Amino acid sequence: MGIEVLNKDAQHVHEWLNEIIDVSELSNKTQALASLRAVLRELRDNIRIEDLAHFSAQLPIFIRGLLFENWRPLKPPLKERHKEEFLNSIQEILGGMGHGEIEALLAAKGVFSAIEKQVSQEEIDKLLDIVPKGIWEVWQP
Repeated sequence: MGIEVLNKDAQHVHEWLNEIIDVSELSNKTQALASLRAVLRELRDNIRIEDLAHFSAQLPIFIRGLLFENWRPLKPPLKERHKEEFLNSIQEILGGMGHGEIEALLAAKGVFSAIEKQVSQEEIDKLLDIVPKGIWEVWQP
């Protein structure tokens, strides 16, 4: 049973990565994974712990791990963010991972598209109600 759960999780992760590749026009899953890590980190740092917990419950185990990677729960969510600040932060993270060639806006669009396909509409609506305006503008232009 345990291996079956891991296999199913791996399949879901590949679905996420394929969606990110398609929407972000990336050339491989390594770039898609870097995009996913960067965007999830910025999304995580902009929402409250309670909201993060509800959102994370709908993610595949591996992606949930990426969401909480290097997380500091005592650090308060960032205050109102502008679109440019959000995208600049993603670009900085991508550059730090050696993927500065990936355009932050396309990375975000790809990740948000994957979220829309894999997470319940109810949870997406909740997220869109609570994220700062700058993130909302990227997600729902």
